[in-house]
Amino acid sequence: MRKKTSLAKRGSKRRTRVRAKRTRSNEAENIVKAIKSVAATELTELIEANEALISNQESLRQLSARLLQLQDEERRHIARDLHDSTGQKLAVQSLALSALQTKQCRNLNPEAQQALSESLVLNNEISAEIRNLSYLLHPPLLDELGLSSAARWYAAGFTKRTGIPIDIDIPQEIRRLSPDAEVAIFRVLQESLTNVQRHANTPRVRLCIRATENDMKVEIEDYGKGIQTTKSKSAQESVERRGVGMQGMTERIRQLGGRLEITSGPKRGRLVTATIPFRSSQVEVLPRP
Repeated sequence: MRKKTSLAKRGSKRRTRVRAKRTRSNEAENIVKAIKSVAATELTELIEANEALISNQESLRQLSARLLQLQDEERRHIARDLHDSTGQKLAVQSLALSALQTKQCRNLNPEAQQALSESLVLNNEISAEIRNLSYLLHPPLLDELGLSSAARWYAAGFTKRTGIPIDIDIPQEIRRLSPDAEVAIFRVLQESLTNVQRHANTPRVRLCIRATENDMKVEIEDYGKGIQTTKSKSAQESVERRGVGMQGMTERIRQLGGRLEITSGPKRGRLVTATIPFRSSQVEVLPRP
């Protein structure tokens, strides 16, 4: 306890008493412990929330991978059914109409002959469309001859359907990968060319597939109007806003341990590059025949 002397307003002295009390050391320690406990609790909750977020993201990725796998399996089943069932029935019907046209044509009046001829033409058109749809859902060349043949076939069909020429740079022989890996790469090629047809307005396209000892690189480049980007959004972010197609491509390549890059600009076209490393545990390189 100390005494302190101070001046009053009228100049007279005033004495005051000030008490100074020391804080006990254990009370200070308790306060510090309480603060540390609160900080530790908040940090623990933050770590737990972060771990839960990572776990949820991984669960969503696994779910996405499973959905893509089921989608490919369903496409394969539908393609097989269209080819083996619907396609065969249309083929039989075409033979029957042709036989009827050949044998009974003279006994039919002109209107019936015209209807028969139109039915035969329509049947053949439907058969061709069913066959193309079946191949687009899952090309048999992909299973039989591999990615190189399937990519060349699809590029030729794309040019025939759209009139857009493709400069193809694909070796005749490419190392065979596991079926899931080849399907994923083919879907990236398919989706990229579909986007070119819908949005690019390009005079031509360049398709390149290259395989080294370490990885495989697929490039699809157009020379159209490109993608309008802003300072806050990259070309990839601008593309992904258009729909789930590009997001599905990114997820497919990510599942293979690779990366998908999109570079573009106004009036500079767009380049889609998919790189798949062979060292990834998700990519199986099949032995050379």
